[in-house]
Amino acid sequence: MARELRSGQQVVQGQKIAKIDGPTGNALEPQLHFEIKLDGTSVDPVPSILAVANPEVKQQIGNALKDIPRRKQIRDKEL
Repeated sequence: MARELRSGQQVVQGQKIAKIDGPTGNALEPQLHFEIKLDGTSVDPVPSILAVANPEVKQQIGNALKDIPRRKQIRDKEL
């Protein structure tokens, strides 16, 4: 992780988040753990990455993000 970042901190597009120097542990290649969480749940980062180049995907992600409060209410009622 970049020195100026903390775990859980939000970042913006283009911001440096890591520097990969070389392999660690039993890895044969340099690796970076990259994770996106939505409402506390890990999600596939590919749609978010594709949204940068595809306005339609960006709109779909935006709609899903707007729907989070409603989904939280439904979840809380079910608990």
